[in-house]
Amino acid sequence: MKRATWRSARQHVKAVRTCDTERLEQSLAEAAAAFPGCAERVLAVLIHVRAFSLADALDCMKAAGFRVGHALLTLDVFLSSSHAHDGRQSEARLTLADFELAFTFWDKLEDAVKAWLSVSFVRVWQSPAGAGLQGPLLFRLKELWQHTPPTAKQRLPPARACGLGRSKEETFDLLDSHVDLNGDTTALVGELLSRGFLPPDETLGWHGLIGGLVWTRPELAAERLLAGTIALDKPQPTIARALAAAIADSSSELTDRAVKHFGRFVDLLSESLPQSTNAALAMAGPLLAVAARLKEEERRPILGALSGIYLGPAPGETRVAEVVHPRAAALAWFTNRTALHPSVLQPSYEIFLDTAIRAISLRELVGAVRPVESLRVSRGFQERLHAWALAQLERRDATSTQQLLQFLTRWLVKLCTAEQVVTWWLRAVDAANSWSFLLASLPAASAASECDERLHARVAELLEGDTCATPARADAVLLAFAALWPQKVLSQVGIAAWLPLSRRRASPPPSVVSGTLASARTAESAAHINDALAPEAEMARVLAAHPLMHKTKTKREFEQLEDWVLRLEPRLLRAAPVQARLVELLCATWSDRARLLVLCEKFAFKLLVVSETPADIASLVTFLRKCPHLGGKHDFLKRQLARYASASTGGGLKLAPLLPLLEAFAPTAEALIDLLHALLYFPLFEMCNFEMCNDVVDPPVVALLYRLLAAEEEAERRVLLLRSCRFRTPPPPERDECVDSEAFEAAATAAATAGTGVAAATPDGGGARVPALASPKSLVKLFGGGGEAEAQQEGAAFAKLCGVAMRSWRLAACRLEEVADVLTVVGWFPEVRSRCAPLVWGAGDDSGRFEALTVESQVEQHTAQVRQVLASTPPDLGALPRKWWHCVPWGRCTEADLAQLVGAGVEVPLSEVGFAARGWPTQQLLLEAHADDVAALVEFAPQAEGPIGVYLQRVFELLPASDSLLRKLGDGVEDEERLQSGWNQLLHTLLAKIKLRIREQGNPLHSEEQLLLFGGCATRLADPSNSTLLADLMEAKLVDPSHIFELIKFVLGCKYVPNQSGLLHVVRDSALRAMMRLDKGALLPGLVSANLADIGASRERDELHRTLLQGRESALPLQVLFSLAVTELEGSGQPLVVRQTERLDADGWLELLSLVKDANPVSGKVHTFPRSLGPLFAERFLARYLRDDPTLPPRHPHRAARDARYYLLFVACTPPAGVARYVLGMLAGQRHELDDMLLGSLAYRMSGAEFREVIEYIQPSAWPSRLQWALTCVIEMGDTCEMLRHVLDVLAAFGEGLLAQLLKALLTDPLLATTAKLLAQAEPRTLLRQRLPKAEGSAASRALWLVYHREAWRAGAPYTREELRRDAHLTAKAPLSRPEVLLLGVDAPSYKLLIEEAPQHAVCAFAYRLLEAEPAFAAKLSQAQLLSVVELTASGLRDDAHWETCRRVVPAVEPAIALRLSIDLFKASRELPDLQLLKHAYHRVDCFTRKQVWLPAELGALWTSHRDALQREVVEGALPHATTLGGMFSAHVPRLDSASEAAEGGAKQEGRL
Repeated sequence: MKRATWRSARQHVKAVRTCDTERLEQSLAEAAAAFPGCAERVLAVLIHVRAFSLADALDCMKAAGFRVGHALLTLDVFLSSSHAHDGRQSEARLTLADFELAFTFWDKLEDAVKAWLSVSFVRVWQSPAGAGLQGPLLFRLKELWQHTPPTAKQRLPPARACGLGRSKEETFDLLDSHVDLNGDTTALVGELLSRGFLPPDETLGWHGLIGGLVWTRPELAAERLLAGTIALDKPQPTIARALAAAIADSSSELTDRAVKHFGRFVDLLSESLPQSTNAALAMAGPLLAVAARLKEEERRPILGALSGIYLGPAPGETRVAEVVHPRAAALAWFTNRTALHPSVLQPSYEIFLDTAIRAISLRELVGAVRPVESLRVSRGFQERLHAWALAQLERRDATSTQQLLQFLTRWLVKLCTAEQVVTWWLRAVDAANSWSFLLASLPAASAASECDERLHARVAELLEGDTCATPARADAVLLAFAALWPQKVLSQVGIAAWLPLSRRRASPPPSVVSGTLASARTAESAAHINDALAPEAEMARVLAAHPLMHKTKTKREFEQLEDWVLRLEPRLLRAAPVQARLVELLCATWSDRARLLVLCEKFAFKLLVVSETPADIASLVTFLRKCPHLGGKHDFLKRQLARYASASTGGGLKLAPLLPLLEAFAPTAEALIDLLHALLYFPLFEMCNFEMCNDVVDPPVVALLYRLLAAEEEAERRVLLLRSCRFRTPPPPERDECVDSEAFEAAATAAATAGTGVAAATPDGGGARVPALASPKSLVKLFGGGGEAEAQQEGAAFAKLCGVAMRSWRLAACRLEEVADVLTVVGWFPEVRSRCAPLVWGAGDDSGRFEALTVESQVEQHTAQVRQVLASTPPDLGALPRKWWHCVPWGRCTEADLAQLVGAGVEVPLSEVGFAARGWPTQQLLLEAHADDVAALVEFAPQAEGPIGVYLQRVFELLPASDSLLRKLGDGVEDEERLQSGWNQLLHTLLAKIKLRIREQGNPLHSEEQLLLFGGCATRLADPSNSTLLADLMEAKLVDPSHIFELIKFVLGCKYVPNQSGLLHVVRDSALRAMMRLDKGALLPGLVSANLADIGASRERDELHRTLLQGRESALPLQVLFSLAVTELEGSGQPLVVRQTERLDADGWLELLSLVKDANPVSGKVHTFPRSLGPLFAERFLARYLRDDPTLPPRHPHRAARDARYYLLFVACTPPAGVARYVLGMLAGQRHELDDMLLGSLAYRMSGAEFREVIEYIQPSAWPSRLQWALTCVIEMGDTCEMLRHVLDVLAAFGEGLLAQLLKALLTDPLLATTAKLLAQAEPRTLLRQRLPKAEGSAASRALWLVYHREAWRAGAPYTREELRRDAHLTAKAPLSRPEVLLLGVDAPSYKLLIEEAPQHAVCAFAYRLLEAEPAFAAKLSQAQLLSVVELTASGLRDDAHWETCRRVVPAVEPAIALRLSIDLFKASRELPDLQLLKHAYHRVDCFTRKQVWLPAELGALWTSHRDALQREVVEGALPHATTLGGMFSAHVPRLDSASEAAEGGAKQEGRL
């Protein structure tokens, strides 16, 4: 036999590749016989070289003898390079049949093959051939194409997702994973809308679908966007543009919600569409049109966001490039953009602004639209903006002057020409009628127009027209002119005045007075009048508008008068008409006299201020004489003159203008002197120190004074008046009060030298020096000033002058009594500290020991002074004498310093050394040094890091011997009270510190420390506050559970002596709670092995129980007994607890039961109850529960509401099977009604007889609410049939009516779920069926039977038509109605039964569902019934979801019906499989039926477009060849189908007609 070689195998593969078609089968057979292992290469050759489909290739190989299967489907087969000479791989081109074949082996294929098949299928689906793929096939191969997600380029066009007929979830999954929604989605959106997949209440987030919705239904898209159900994130420009147009065209009302969502849409565009120039331009008009429909306050944020589309993130940055002007030639833009002339380019921001100003006002432009820093705009836009701005001035709306100023500076000067700016500014000044606006806007207007002369002329004209302009306003105008037109101002004022003016910096323009264009000519407030361009004329206009104010005198008019008097500039009062009118108004009678008097004073003072000539004072004189509200007019005038003099001090006081006033109101010399004192004395009262205060130099006033003096008849009177004068008439002498500072210093030094003999004058007399060895006492006397405050202040100032001189001072020695003086000198001169400190530390060495001082105050003073010297530096114990160690700064001491200080016996104050921050060795040293100070130990021992047991023991040893300290700390009258109070205060400090140590440091007490603490606290009786702290120390969060056992034993065994010693009950209660928390499985700590052997497996808790109970003859405290009773007890402990309960009397039992009750929540389950002693407590809980009764007489001692916790405790202590007996006893004795609590306690654990007795107590009216409980018992208690019979028997006892009502409730919600469990069993179902009322003659009974059968069928009962007819009493006169049919249809068997019973209703309702599950059932339907199925009619087959069912039904029905169905199916689907169905059906019918079917009319347009193929395949294929025209014609006659061969071939290639 020839040996097989690789070369021979290659030869066979080559033979398969190159052989003729006639020899292919032989070559395959030879290859299969010789080399079966080359099947994979042969398959690759057949697919890639010979262009076989996968299915055909496998069939050929199988026929040749190859073993075919999933093992051949490898990636090398589909990506073969064996046939290519260049080595490149070629991919296999698979058909749909190939994919279906490969899918049969899907689970066995490799992952790489699956991935390639998935990508290839999507590629076919994406190609033109993929248009023939329909829903059933696609979703049958869903696992194949979903295996590998496609890339962006591999995604399907949206049209491929149309017509698939899948569910909403499947459709959207397909769109999300495989469809490119950036394409044309109009058809897809139309289908989704028609199928209801895009409901208006669901948010739509796919941009492609949103675009399709906009282009398909723009009004719906706008409505959904305004409703917030369209979610856009970085929208595409075209979609955003179309949405904007849709919203603009929408006629829906813009509600608040719509406005909010529209604003969000605009904000989104502002953030994400800066680069889309064309879209941004196209959106400007529609979006502004929508904004124009909004309210002004709603429009502002939207305008700001709109402007953000055309501006960058930086202020004023334009981020959209220039675009072609709409009027430019479009061709030039697309051919050569760089060649465009700048005149045809236009910034997009300009286009937006040009569109915006047609719909918005000036205040909206300023307040909402974002401005641009610089922009080149077209001339046409400048003209339109300028015309719009002028029109805004004419509107006289609510635009404020501030907004006018902002518009000028941010918009007009940047976008318009200089001529336009000047024109608008001149108009705006007149419209605003405001000097503040003029001065604030003048710099901007001048800068934009290069200081146009018209601006200067207009301002000068207005200033000249303002006859009473204030100096400040004229000065501001002059400074503005000097800054803007310096040459003009220089020529006008001259160089002498120009120089100081040019040095002055122009002050910032005044703030613009708030006002609007609407109120510019109608405002009446003082602020607007003062700011008006012509204030006098403005005031005259305002006064003329109120001719009857002095008569009407309303509240508003008084407030207006008050505003004028208080806030009008005094210069406006010089006008005679204004003065006269205000005098008239103030002299009228108003209601508020107090405020009126204030107004009169203000008015009089202003008239005094503006009076420059005697003529100006006439109005004041008239007002003072005429006004009736001033009281004493002399005193009133005196007060006003004093104020006037105070205000005139800086500029000099002139009395001549006041002569008419003085003559009018000073008839005597005394009155004149009094008024002159008010003018001359009070302003200089403090400066002149009650001496002559001023001179009267005005001759007319002097003449008036002497004339009035001469009028006095008595000489003595004249002398007295002259002596009373505090002014003088001669001129004052001249003074020179300048003082030389150096001379003053020399004089001070000389004075000091003369006074003390310490300082001496230098030879030149220009300063002072201090002797080098001056004593500290003499220096203190020199600089201290004797102790008086003023002298000390002067001495401190003098010490500063002598600072240089003190540098040469040296301290020879320091005696102890001189330490204070030395430290005082060091405080004045810190630079001498270094050389004085050693002498201070050594003071007293020569004169005796420091302790020899007898005056304690001296010691304290010296100590404080030394501490002050040492406070600024760390201590140097090596240099510092021992006697001063107690003065070191404790906070700066290191731990080594503290150890040295403690070792030397220095008392270290623990409060100043930072005790808690020190290390444990240092803390030990410090605590041992204070071992006899109980207060220090109490305060600081708990702050130590290490164990504190020693210090706790020392504290309680010292307390009995610290009576003096306790008396000092304690409160009370008696000595014993004070001792007890002091002891509790110290104890409280100790416990609080220990609690803080445990909580913050995490440092719990050990067992011995706990015992020491609690033992010491038990020596006396701690007060409630300290007892609470002790109780807290045993809580779980503050104690280590492993160190609590011994403490519990101690606390519970501690003897309590009332008012003397022991622990209060709150501590014992906490110990009991800690006892209940003990780990039952933990062994006793610290026991040796011998003890462990003795006690065996004893537990901590059991040991504690025995400790408390064994050998105890007295009764336990009730709280302790309660804790033991509710604890799980071991066998040996239970008798001991029972023995304790036997000692309780009736009241004790009641209190114990109450304790258990109170330990449980008011509502909910009980959790604390006697677990080990349940039988002992159960009946007592029940008796205590039944003792209270709210129905007893009012004064009965047990009339009270029952507490349900007692009954729940009874249930918890009673075995579940025994509760029913007690419940029945309560019900039989009429002690309790049957309520939810009793029913819930039965827990479904009772016998059948007990269940029967319980339900017999249920009242008829209560059965509807108890039925659920009864049914649950029937199901849960075991014998379902017997329990159900009990329920039905009890219900039958109430009569047929209630029985029928309750049976109906059983078969309806919410009991239906429970009843279904009964119907699933045959015996309960039969029992229930026997009790249902007969259906004959009763519609309600018939409906009940129908519900019964429906639920029985659902539960699995057999389906019998006879039972249904009998039970529901179905007759020819009373058949099933359509609602009844729909009620009974639950599954396929019920569908069949109902089609048999009521075909007129059931066929339409259930036939299609049944055919989907069982297509063979179609053979049992008549032709009329089958054709009445809507889903199989021509209209129903428009839904591609019905095609697959129809294809399965056609082979199962008679030929005539199959032909009708296949015609309708092929017309709807136009797919090749359906054409084959039509062909087979046409061939199967008899000749007569074939003659009656006229396919051209039936198929319509399909016949017209594919006539030849249908003629040949369908019609002539069913006839013998001789009977066709092709068989009749002679050979020389051309064939009728030759012209359509090419078309037929193309149709086969695409897989569909």
